Amino acid sequence: MSALIGYARPHWRVLLLSLVLTLPASVSGLVQPKFAQAILDRLDDGAGVVAPVALLAAFLVAGALLTGLNACLQQRTSERVVRQVRRGPVHRPIRLPVAELDRRAPGDLIARVTSDSTLLKSAATEGLIMTVYGVLTFAGALFMMATPGCSASPCRCSPWSAS
Repeated sequence: MSALIGYARPHWRVLLLSLVLTLPASVSGLVQPKFAQAILDRLDDGAGVVAPVALLAAFLVAGALLTGLNACLQQRTSERVVRQVRRGPVHRPIRLPVAELDRRAPGDLIARVTSDSTLLKSAATEGLIMTVYGVLTFAGALFMMATPGCSASPCRCSPWSAS
């Protein structure tokens, strides 16, 4: 884990920006059901639904844009981490004696360098951000479930409410 953090450390600003973008994207995903509930309630009451639909659309577009920008930042950073990781193992075989290289299978060293660094790419950037994103989304979902969305009477949108 310390090696993983060591590879990600030079990119901490981009990873922090990615984390900052994750927060509003997560909030956008969590509030969308509330707007859908408001739309259903207004349809049931016969009220206008233009405002909740517009807000729902805005949150959908904002969430998609933030998620796309976040994915772009993570991909760029992960490719930089792979380049950084591959530099060391690629330069090392060049300095090995020819006899040592002859004992190895022709593509063994290159296959090891490429596969190991590709796995590290996912763990160093996407894994760190997605772990934080998952924790934040879980905490936000728990908060949303604990927050009463209706008054003392049963919710009309709930499938378990008495009709």
